[in-house]
Amino acid sequence: PLNANDYNIRDLYYYPYQVITLNAQLLRRASESGVDVFNPMCYVINALMYYELVTFFGDVPYITTQQETYNIPRTPANEILNNLIVNLSSVMGKLSDIKAGYIKEAEGIAIPPKDLVRVILADIYMYQGKYVEAKVLFDEIVKTCRYSLVPSINDLGIDCSEIVWSQ
Repeated sequence: PLNANDYNIRDLYYYPYQVITLNAQLLRRASESGVDVFNPMCYVINALMYYELVTFFGDVPYITTQQETYNIPRTPANEILNNLIVNLSSVMGKLSDIKAGYIKEAEGIAIPPKDLVRVILADIYMYQGKYVEAKVLFDEIVKTCRYSLVPSINDLGIDCSEIVWSQ
């Protein structure tokens, strides 16, 4: 049984909100300075975090700006997922349609590719039972022929043909 004092469970809830909070700060600072190069990355990372939170916990607090309080009401999971669909769809055109692969240099910036957004959107659609919409996105990825399955787990490495995005 799950225990509220279990640190592993706490971390599943706590760490995504740390990332979301840092992204909110980055988005605010970028907006103030007129630099929006990080916006697509922040929206994609937030979508990954919220998708994880929603699939684990259901309705959770949805933070769109930096918060001064910890007393934030829960937002219905479907509302969060619909907001993620809007956000991800809005940044899709700003991302490269390439196979990004693995970031090899410490100075490398992990700008997510369109395929990562397609995978996240397809997962959201499947979670909502919208299988036709998910299939369209998966078909777009398959048509690119950028990815293929490796014959053995020993073939999983930095340049693995299965990697959509990694860092």
